[in-house]
Amino acid sequence: MPIYGQVVLGPPGSGKSTYCAGMAAFLEGQLDRSVAVVNMDPGNDQTPYPASVDVRELLDAGRVMSELSLGPNGAQVFCMEELESNVDWLVEQLRPFDAYYLLLDCPGQVELHTHHESLRNLLHGLTKQLDLRLTAVHLVDAVHVVQPATFVAATLTSLTAMLRLELPHVNVLSKVDLLKTLAPEDLPYSLQYFADVSCLRDLAGLVGRSPASPWDGRKGEEEEGEEEEEEGEEGRTDDEQRRTPKSFVHAERYRRLNAAISEAIEDFGLVSYTFLSIDDGETLGRVIAAVDKANGYNMIASMSSKGAQYDEMVRAQGPPSSIEHLVGDIEDKYLPGATDEDSAEEAPEAGRDTLR
Repeated sequence: MPIYGQVVLGPPGSGKSTYCAGMAAFLEGQLDRSVAVVNMDPGNDQTPYPASVDVRELLDAGRVMSELSLGPNGAQVFCMEELESNVDWLVEQLRPFDAYYLLLDCPGQVELHTHHESLRNLLHGLTKQLDLRLTAVHLVDAVHVVQPATFVAATLTSLTAMLRLELPHVNVLSKVDLLKTLAPEDLPYSLQYFADVSCLRDLAGLVGRSPASPWDGRKGEEEEGEEEEEEGEEGRTDDEQRRTPKSFVHAERYRRLNAAISEAIEDFGLVSYTFLSIDDGETLGRVIAAVDKANGYNMIASMSSKGAQYDEMVRAQGPPSSIEHLVGDIEDKYLPGATDEDSAEEAPEAGRDTLR
């Protein structure tokens, strides 16, 4: 019988381990699935979940760094190559969980799934030997929507992972609840725009012109450049002149680079996002419905002991034409200015008024 599961990917800080812990609790508590979480990160020694299988029993990135004088990224690459060479060890560790739903918590070094071959080879080897049915879940921090260049880069990473891993794929904008901490003017477009990743070149045109993220402590690049223009060359400090090439002089060239990347992403037409707040059961349900549809587990889930509940959860998502309504719910909950007390009638207008 096939073994179903998820390969959880994403850059450091995107919430992979938290996602695995929250998803495992949701699947076990709400859908009555037996879940085994696999720590695939040899550098992660503090997981928020009890790992059923832990590759650190075979490889420890900390020891590799000290014994081979490697940096963190080099140690991760070395460990993944060694794990690929010892795939039989991992196969034997996973065999007792042939009746479980797997969550593979992968390392955050993006080069492991964008440039390097070992992770892809390892997953393909496991798929063949254990008859796995895996879906890759790629997490991107939702706060990147306030920085056009950062969102374009994150989308390129999502696309690269889709092409390199050759697995069914679901892209997720995680930590969407943090959008409540933003100011309304920080969002260049509606969340529907970011979910569809449509007309990405329009977003690339805002590179260097949009307000800076409230987390980076800087003003918008063009705003800073405009102030420098008004002051003129005379009276500017040496520090201001040193900043000019980065924030203003190369802005147009940087915009053209992002426009070219955006055009390449649009040409593939593969990337779209769903939204997730790990404490929101509705968003978790939407993610698992998309994952199950991608790897075919939805056919089995409907026949499980919680099949009726699962079918109800899937029906709540509605047909593809209802995606705007679902994104509208996210906007009502998490966009700046939204509150838990907003009524169903007032929230949509309040959410849309915050968008430019």
